[in-house]
Amino acid sequence: MKHLLRPFFASLACLLTAAVLGSCTKFKEEPTNAMMMAFATYEGSTDFGSSFTTSAGNDSPLVTLTSTAVLKDDKYTKGDRYIIGYTNATGERYVSGPITLQMVMPIFNGKAERATAEAIEALTGDPIDVTLLERQGTWLNVEANGPIQAKPQTFGIYYDEATADAEYPDVYIGFRTDNTGGVQRQFYGSFSIAELWGKETSKGIRVICHSNGMVRRIVFTKSAQ
Repeated sequence: MKHLLRPFFASLACLLTAAVLGSCTKFKEEPTNAMMMAFATYEGSTDFGSSFTTSAGNDSPLVTLTSTAVLKDDKYTKGDRYIIGYTNATGERYVSGPITLQMVMPIFNGKAERATAEAIEALTGDPIDVTLLERQGTWLNVEANGPIQAKPQTFGIYYDEATADAEYPDVYIGFRTDNTGGVQRQFYGSFSIAELWGKETSKGIRVICHSNGMVRRIVFTKSAQ
């Protein structure tokens, strides 16, 4: 199940996130058509280029995108998640093959962390508005707004240890601001839910988050085997 709580990526997303996480890397190739954006895993570079894997979401098959742009290992980490902007010959977002890489944007990375109910309460006290939530295989992609001076002290996902073996473990979006008087900014993360998703006892996960001033409980269910 895919939950778009707002249109995918605002027009100023790169500029807003750059102010939070540092600048995006933009490449000089001229686009041949409209730039597409996707959450993707960086699979590494060789002397001839770089590659990423991504998917259309849920249980869609992985596609591999290859670029002639060589990314420096001291700046990009193999296996980490990024938002990339690119064009290709087909104009279709999720088609394996060569791309013209236009942009690579750092985002928050991590995995679902086990936590007590008390710890989760402390991690969910600061104001946050989740505007995009989607599952991409065993990744949970999140876009959110919150008051920030430079960047969040904490941004991640946490599951209540009391529900770890439930059919739908409770997962929370954790956020701590660096300044409650900061400017409202967008920030992004992609977090592994592989440990929870792979449990034989689970049928999926239930994500509890704040969106549009309401507490939402959004269920992601495993596909029938």
